[in-house]
Amino acid sequence: MSRVWIGVVLLAAVVLACQPAEEPATSSTDEYALIYETMEGVAARWNSGDLEASAVYFAEEFTQMPPGEVARVGLDAVNAVWVGFLEANTDLWEPAITEVQIVGDLAFARGITRDTVTPKGGGEPGVTGANALWIFRRQADGSWPMIFEYWVPKGAARASVYVAPPTLASSPDENAVIYESIERMAETWNARDLDNNLVLFAEEFIQMPPGGDALVGLDTMTGIWRDYLEENTTRWEPSVAEVQVVGDLAFARGSDRQTTTPWVGGETVVTENDSLWVFRRQADGSWLAILEHMLLKEPAGVE
Repeated sequence: MSRVWIGVVLLAAVVLACQPAEEPATSSTDEYALIYETMEGVAARWNSGDLEASAVYFAEEFTQMPPGEVARVGLDAVNAVWVGFLEANTDLWEPAITEVQIVGDLAFARGITRDTVTPKGGGEPGVTGANALWIFRRQADGSWPMIFEYWVPKGAARASVYVAPPTLASSPDENAVIYESIERMAETWNARDLDNNLVLFAEEFIQMPPGGDALVGLDTMTGIWRDYLEENTTRWEPSVAEVQVVGDLAFARGSDRQTTTPWVGGETVVTENDSLWVFRRQADGSWLAILEHMLLKEPAGVE
């Protein structure tokens, strides 16, 4: 969980030593190339204003979580917003992927974007930057369309992230299960009950911490978490702003606050993240966490 990473500078060397030196054996170099090619195709079609041509790069269940707004679920719902935006503006969107992890039929890519928006009615262009996460799903034909996009603005635009969107229930019962799972993560972690904490995660769980490479696999995380609890007292306080259940995946976004003090004494560190958790529905109907993505909060106005 983010509780291990937030503000725990002393663990950085240990964690980096645990990073996989190669791409996961479950995926080929060609598959990684397809993720980059999909992103290049999205950017090229978007920048040309050709939404119809861009559709091939998105799954019908594509879900977008813009900062400060309720999620848009389904490609039709997203396109409805995009059409109006491109009618009013020209836009140069420049994404750059910094890391890709492929596990099973899902690919998780994080990176940065630069967006230059110029109103067609006149006016100065506006330039914004963001940290982003994109998720892709392998199809039967071997393609990897995008199924999810999430981003957090940088700089002055960062302030918009503090606007918590209202909860939009895709299914009240399913949404409740996701909220309860994250609450249980916090309860068991803060009680130092790692055994009951671990049952909330899938074996393929990936953690994408701020400022470090992703950690792949629950076995990898278990050793790090045990070491962390042996060396620190800690309290992890997540806050979920919105949950969206789309098919067999659930997306929960929010923030978390971490308080950490070394057992041997030393300064207490308090840090905060913007966080995203992804869950997958299991064959028995339960939901297990498969991804945690964190972005260290920065003060508004800092580039």
